[in-house]
Amino acid sequence: MSTPRIFAIQDPARIMDPVALSIGLYALTGQGKTESSLRLAHGIQRVYGGNIYFADCDNGRGLHFMRGAGAMFPRVNYIDFKAPHNALDYVDLLEQISREESPILIIDNMSAEHEGEGGYLESKEAAMYDKKGDYREGRTAVAWNVAKSAHKQLVRAFVRVNRRMPIIVTWRAGEKLDWSHKDERGKIEPEKQGEMPIGSKDLPFEMTATYLLPAGSKGAPLLSPSLKGEMLMTKIPRWFENIIKQGEKFSEAHGEAMARWATAKPVDPPPVTAQLDALVGELDAATSVEDVDALAARAKKLKLNERQARFLSAKFTAARVRVQPRSEAEAAAEQYVRQNEF
Repeated sequence: MSTPRIFAIQDPARIMDPVALSIGLYALTGQGKTESSLRLAHGIQRVYGGNIYFADCDNGRGLHFMRGAGAMFPRVNYIDFKAPHNALDYVDLLEQISREESPILIIDNMSAEHEGEGGYLESKEAAMYDKKGDYREGRTAVAWNVAKSAHKQLVRAFVRVNRRMPIIVTWRAGEKLDWSHKDERGKIEPEKQGEMPIGSKDLPFEMTATYLLPAGSKGAPLLSPSLKGEMLMTKIPRWFENIIKQGEKFSEAHGEAMARWATAKPVDPPPVTAQLDALVGELDAATSVEDVDALAARAKKLKLNERQARFLSAKFTAARVRVQPRSEAEAAAEQYVRQNEF
């Protein structure tokens, strides 16, 4: 008999490793997939550090955002992922980038693995030929198994490396119809499914979250889809529901928020200098002794150097003098000075 496998039992609160973070974006052409993926990646980078790797499977279109005098994202490691776009080529890409130091990977776009040169559909067609080079209709089941086997290896590789690096994937979308739908009379009546990613459904299901950028959105995801296909392929987990609001376009801030969830890192407090400046601003606006005392309690929590402490002490002394109740004579004298100053 084989030795039983022993599983480690851990306290989740003590696990410091990030959970897998993968974001899927799908849209018709020209709706902001590439720019959105880059903005999210730069936000993730604020938390993870490391470098961004952009695998361009779309005939060099990613370069529109990365080079030239007005480049929006010049500091990206670019990979010109030319055909063939076989699933096993994507496996090689995932394994290679996962070995880099703190990588963040963008794959733009994964639809090439399905319908592109050397992709899933072409792999099936190529497997229809026997060893003699003859096309055999009877090989259909075998041919589909060949294509599916490579694709399954891609899905397994994706899940395996995703724990080691955040991944953003884009897909082209297409308008889909359900041809099995029947009307009340039992006749076939195609039913709109909406915009759905071009590719197999299993990989989107492995993502942490998937978003549709609908026609005309230019980077703003549809958060409450109503059509069956769009609802099926949109995956927004409960912990991402408040990260982005309806009508907002994806930005670096959204990517940062997603990364902080994955790493369980709270938002970093502002630097001491920024906290000091904010406190002084409130101190200058204080109008009562109670206001000054409340600010003093906050000031005690700041880790100030000697120079900052002396400066703040002088500001508090001046503020207390300013807000102290004054006699009628003092108030009248101050008013006289203001009225007669040059």
